Amino acid sequence: MYISEGNDRLSYKLFLGTLRGVAMHWLATLPPQSIRSFNDLATSFASQFATNKMKRLEVTDLFDIQHNKGEPLKCYLARFNNTTVKVNDPNQKNSVKAFQKGLRVDQFSDSLTLRNPLSMEEIRTQSEKHIEVEEDQVDRLEPKRQSNTRDMWPAP
Repeated sequence: MYISEGNDRLSYKLFLGTLRGVAMHWLATLPPQSIRSFNDLATSFASQFATNKMKRLEVTDLFDIQHNKGEPLKCYLARFNNTTVKVNDPNQKNSVKAFQKGLRVDQFSDSLTLRNPLSMEEIRTQSEKHIEVEEDQVDRLEPKRQSNTRDMWPAP
């Protein structure tokens, strides 16, 4: 919730309701009369906890994400998307290029190269079909694995 106007009392109450753990302990140990306004509190809090702020990633960081051997496309896409939302000033063109660069060579990467997607939404749409195929293949292989395991170990 963002409150652009209002008195300090309301701001204090709303802010205090958000504090837990270390932040609440910090507030409780402030010297008496050291905070005269909500602005003082906000400045002091930001100064105290500035190092806890999450570093925003750059678009170039997306190029470090690799599709690991044996990793399902669904997992790679989820990892890539989770990182993309942390990027400062994301750019569709660079995101598409980074995704394709990190993708291991297989039928899906060939398909993307031929279609030349312009947005991550196009990649997500195209990936749905390939993810279904991957999951279907895993489902088909699972009964074979179980029967092979049973054949290897004699019944007690």
